[in-house]
Amino acid sequence: MPRVQLGPTTHRPSPLVLRWAKSFPQWGIQRILDLGAGNLRNSLYLADLGFSLWAADLPAQLARLGANLPPVPLLDTRLLQRTRLNMDLVLCTYVINILPPKEQSSLLALARRNLKRGGYLCLEVRRKNNSASLNALTPSELAAVVEPWGFRPAALEEGPAWLGMLFYCGRKMNIE
Repeated sequence: MPRVQLGPTTHRPSPLVLRWAKSFPQWGIQRILDLGAGNLRNSLYLADLGFSLWAADLPAQLARLGANLPPVPLLDTRLLQRTRLNMDLVLCTYVINILPPKEQSSLLALARRNLKRGGYLCLEVRRKNNSASLNALTPSELAAVVEPWGFRPAALEEGPAWLGMLFYCGRKMNIE
């Protein structure tokens, strides 16, 4: 299993990123914004694969990364309110499901603003199953949060405890 090193800690990329990254070039994805990048596990992995990548998070989270700055550009999410990065993909893992509705809207506005037309939004969340799960969603619940922002489902994959959905922004692109 691939791992990335940041300081003294080793991190694994998310299951969905591990599964879908090999298909990103076929889907026309080269420029990626990791929104809510956290410990940079996905950012570093995707950068190692050769993707052009920016990692964005709240200032407090970026400060936690310490003095050893990683080999990927870091962005304060507040700057994304004034940018139009025209990214192919905005990746957001285990973030939208822990936010209250108002903050979900803010995150989706940032994603849409910084995606190119025809770009993708990739969300990975905790999957709701038969037992009650805190901060977990079904595919229809996740789609209901995202679709009012003009995103349409393009792909879906579920693991034992995770749910991944790829949404397109604007014109539909063929995903196989």
